[in-house]
Amino acid sequence: MARLRQLPLLRAAFPHTPFYFLYRQPAQILASHLRQPGPQMVPGLLDPARLGIDGEIPYADHHAWGEMFLMRLFIFAQEFSQNENFYLLNYQDLPVLIWNRLLLEWQIDVSEEQLQQIQQRSQFHAKNMAGFVADPPALREASPSLLAQYEILENIRAKT
Repeated sequence: MARLRQLPLLRAAFPHTPFYFLYRQPAQILASHLRQPGPQMVPGLLDPARLGIDGEIPYADHHAWGEMFLMRLFIFAQEFSQNENFYLLNYQDLPVLIWNRLLLEWQIDVSEEQLQQIQQRSQFHAKNMAGFVADPPALREASPSLLAQYEILENIRAKT
């Protein structure tokens, strides 16, 4: 999130560079971070002010902290999506999105052998190189307000 908040500075430095924001259904994010939390999802590891979070911080409640963090992240992505060359990508469209869209957009020519290697590598988990297994069902649903922010991102993405 702290890096996402630096996008205006990066956009000023690189006005024509495309920026991609990859996001997914909030309950899936929360479930993933319960299994293997990133530092942004551990209450107190990042300065809340740098994340644009103020008010009472639910340090003892990982789920509430995660929801608060994701809410700020989704709202910032919505605000920044008004900028040219900012693209929303939904995780559910991976990995096919890579070879059906991104390689073409980036004008990267790959041989059939390279494409097969990309497709084969996409079958493995990025964090541990094990065979990729879809997330199990979320233990808790995301709050209605967080789901609403996700739906706003989906509506913006559908219009582009």
